[in-house]
Amino acid sequence: MEKKKIEEAAKALNKSGLASIKVRTVAVKEAILREQFMSAVESVPQEDEGELPEIVGITYNALVDEEEENITANKLEIKEETKEDVKVELKETKEKSIKPVKTISKSKEVKEKVESRPAMLKRKIAANATLEDLLQDPELLEKYNNHKSWIKNDFNKINKG
Repeated sequence: MEKKKIEEAAKALNKSGLASIKVRTVAVKEAILREQFMSAVESVPQEDEGELPEIVGITYNALVDEEEENITANKLEIKEETKEDVKVELKETKEKSIKPVKTISKSKEVKEKVESRPAMLKRKIAANATLEDLLQDPELLEKYNNHKSWIKNDFNKINKG
């Protein structure tokens, strides 16, 4: 998908004010813009999803489809790897006396779906964590880049809904 279309959708999302995360659209690389846009859309509460501008939904769904196509294509490429490639890797690791590990080149990496900040916060709230517990949680602090005010804001938004 073209960067300009993602920028348009991100601006519409920012203007709507429904997302708990603002998407930067100026001087941002396409990969980062995609990631921020996806996270911002996922941060919109379910009850507000119907109020999202049409371009946001179309763009989000197109990006999800592209991601799924890339993952499927990467899985097919990985299956085509030859036995010789694996044997070479096993031989190298035996010489180093380390357990054999099958490596995949950068072009064949499969991206794992990363849990968004609000999703992680909701999961921890569902486990009956208090705000004080959340502000001490190392995993959550890392996800929020040690911005406790962000955690408080998202906590309050989630508890209002």
